[in-house]
Amino acid sequence: MTILFSSICFEIWILMHFESVMRAYTRKQLFTKLSGPNYFDQDYIAFKGSSYRRFIYDRVGFAIKNAKRLYARNHEMATNNPYTDIHLALGRIFNRKIF
Repeated sequence: MTILFSSICFEIWILMHFESVMRAYTRKQLFTKLSGPNYFDQDYIAFKGSSYRRFIYDRVGFAIKNAKRLYARNHEMATNNPYTDIHLALGRIFNRKIF
């Protein structure tokens, strides 16, 4: 079993599909940002749990690149914010090497 983690919340990983993340955000800041016109362009809190596919499917490679950059700098799950290790398991989850 593998446990995947993103700090402060899963939305750090979602934001990485749109831009590099190297600074801490509050949960409220992330939800507000993701609600904006350059992201989901709707109330993210109401949208959360819906299908993300049309918004991020073609951006997974970009998110992995951003996550690798962050992980090289912030690789301590217990103490770093922001932090994510989701990119480490995507190959196994989707049984592919290229995204």
